[in-house]
Amino acid sequence: MKNKEETNKIRQNLEAQFKGLLPSDDAPVELKEEVFNTIDTLSLIGDIVDLFTTKFSHTETAFLQMIQEPESDDEAFDFLN
Repeated sequence: MKNKEETNKIRQNLEAQFKGLLPSDDAPVELKEEVFNTIDTLSLIGDIVDLFTTKFSHTETAFLQMIQEPESDDEAFDFLN
């Protein structure tokens, strides 16, 4: 999943930055948890927005095409592959 990979890269980058901020100690656990929870929440919101904007409209268009042209069922859902 693309978003999970992006989230992991962001998490690794932030962990490296935390280590740079506090060279003698790790960052406070509460701060790390809050930052990572915020990243996860933003990722979830992005997925939901993508689902209800882009993917929903593509699915709706494909469904309407399928109703109008029943012979082209396979072509209507090509964007899913």
